[in-house]
Amino acid sequence: VSPSRTIAIWQDLREHDNGITNFHFEISADLFTEDEIKVMKTLRPGLIQLEIGVQSANPRTLQEIRRKTDLVKVEAMTAAVREGRNIHQHLDLIAGLPFEDLESFLESFDRIFAMKPDQLQLGFLKVLKGSYLEERQKDYQLIAADEPPFEVLSTKWLSYADVLELKQVEEMVEIYYNSGQFTWSMEALVKEFSRPSQLFQELGRWYEKNGLNQIGHSRLARYELLFSFVQEKFPKKEEMFRDSLTVDYYLRENKGVRPGFSRDLKPFHQSFRAFYQQEEKERRYLNNYKDFDSRQMAKMTHLEVTREGKALLFDYRSRDPLTNNGTLILVEL
Repeated sequence: VSPSRTIAIWQDLREHDNGITNFHFEISADLFTEDEIKVMKTLRPGLIQLEIGVQSANPRTLQEIRRKTDLVKVEAMTAAVREGRNIHQHLDLIAGLPFEDLESFLESFDRIFAMKPDQLQLGFLKVLKGSYLEERQKDYQLIAADEPPFEVLSTKWLSYADVLELKQVEEMVEIYYNSGQFTWSMEALVKEFSRPSQLFQELGRWYEKNGLNQIGHSRLARYELLFSFVQEKFPKKEEMFRDSLTVDYYLRENKGVRPGFSRDLKPFHQSFRAFYQQEEKERRYLNNYKDFDSRQMAKMTHLEVTREGKALLFDYRSRDPLTNNGTLILVEL
């Protein structure tokens, strides 16, 4: 599709936007032009989302699967789209491709992770009947499942044990990154490792070591498990992650059940009550709650105090259209 045609599509969607319907596009980000990016930044937040199939950052692999991808331009274009904060970007990697061993795949992961996608999907090669990869199956020593979806089990470069490890990494990425529910904690935690992929490898191994893989966990349990992981791996950073996990937990919703790692707020109850009473009179922070009194505002929002004594207000009537997280406001009690 030519840039002018793409721009016409974006403009048509903008002009006929009903405020509800959203559109999903699979695109090649390295083909974007600056003019296309400018128009995309004018779209309603959430109107469109982009799926960008990178598949690999290994040049030899890309050549072998006959993909011409300019990764430098993909990095530049995804960054330009991200600046607009109005479009969800979903980047894909595929494990099991030719000439990609475990280390190469993790290098691809790290490079794509650095692009800060809203979602990073780890897919696994599917060897479809009649495909080019099926024709080269013997050359690649590619073993795949006999039943649909014919997913890769091992290759000349990637062992079955490697595939299982990447399956575990995939699950950790889905839970702790793609869910968008651990943003603050993941941003802080990834800095504790030499590379982003190591975080998800270590987290996956920790899950396996503790027999957590085959158990269904509630949303609350996921936060408490991550805090246990931090306590074991980085005990000196426990207080910092106590705060970040609490923020992540309350950004999504004002849950009645409080995490076991959260700080005791009883010493602040009187200050909280005074805050909402003052807010009812002056509306310093909650202008969109004019029809509600102090007690109602206290139920509809949430106040938290950090280890440094900072007071954080969570506003759930003002949400990020891409993440659905509430708004976080630093306030004075």
